[in-house]
Amino acid sequence: MANVLTKIWRGLNLRPEAADTTSALGDLQALTGSNVVVLHNGSFSSAIVTENHTQTLTNKTFTSSLNFISGITDSNIDATAAIVDTKLATISTAGKVSNSATTATSANTPSTIVLRDGSGNFSAGAITASLVGNADTATSATTAGSSTTSGSSTTAGSATTAAVATTVTTTTKSDNTTYYPTFVAADSSANQALDVGPMTYNPSTGNLVTTMFTGALAGNASTATSATTAGSATTAGSATTAGSVTSFIGQVDVFTGHIIVGDNQTYVLDESAAYGYTINTLIIKSTAGTVTAAIDINATPVTGISAVSVTSSPATGTATAANTVSVGNRVSLILSSNSGSVNISFTLKVTRT
Repeated sequence: MANVLTKIWRGLNLRPEAADTTSALGDLQALTGSNVVVLHNGSFSSAIVTENHTQTLTNKTFTSSLNFISGITDSNIDATAAIVDTKLATISTAGKVSNSATTATSANTPSTIVLRDGSGNFSAGAITASLVGNADTATSATTAGSSTTSGSSTTAGSATTAAVATTVTTTTKSDNTTYYPTFVAADSSANQALDVGPMTYNPSTGNLVTTMFTGALAGNASTATSATTAGSATTAGSATTAGSVTSFIGQVDVFTGHIIVGDNQTYVLDESAAYGYTINTLIIKSTAGTVTAAIDINATPVTGISAVSVTSSPATGTATAANTVSVGNRVSLILSSNSGSVNISFTLKVTRT
């Protein structure tokens, strides 16, 4: 307490620490070992500053070089203190601010701090930066020296694989050289890559060569070794060479047969259809006796030809439904209720589809 008071106030005497209790009126004295400053007032002394008592200070200024406040905890600070940022020091130690106390997220959320997820990744929209190195896969490349895989490329010095090129410089070729057209192929992971197939092109002859073309033919074919299926041939000025024409779509074909002695059994007319067709009519007769005839497709009766009465006069059954035959279907003639029928002849008319 010897240094508790460092100044002498006007009208008061400052007495040093002493064992005597003789003090004049108005003396201030620091008592040894008591941590008390007393004011003598003649007949009694009054303690004005003690270490163990609460003192209320109003509009007081502490000189930081001479005074220190210790023992302050969170409970000593008023919740309404509203300490402004200018009173706070910069936090520079790692781990002092938890991510949960910020807006940080690994999602593509605007105006938030970027936070990596458990795998070290984060989501973003457009990222604008200078690329160093190579990008193995990109949906578009505005300008690139080289590109392994690219959905589209505006300008590219060289591209190993490019699905779409929005700007292409074309050159007319007329040399006798074989060129290989390239196509875009997609694998199971939806990555795109260029594929060179068996197709070739020679600019000097104008020939495009491959193993097979599949599609609708527009125009005329002046030379053909065979035509497996054709819907119609309206006009042909000349046919230089035609090896064989096996069938035409819409053409009517017939299945004919002769059964010497009728019996209650199934007769297979087409074990496995090589092409599609529609069953139209069944014309059938016998020279003697009677029998009932039916046509079915894969054991399903054809409506309208499911119970045709066969006699010595020709009988006709016309299909009205369930009469479409697909490739691979089985078509059968079924005889039942036989009564001495002999020499049964029949014709089944169909139309190719």
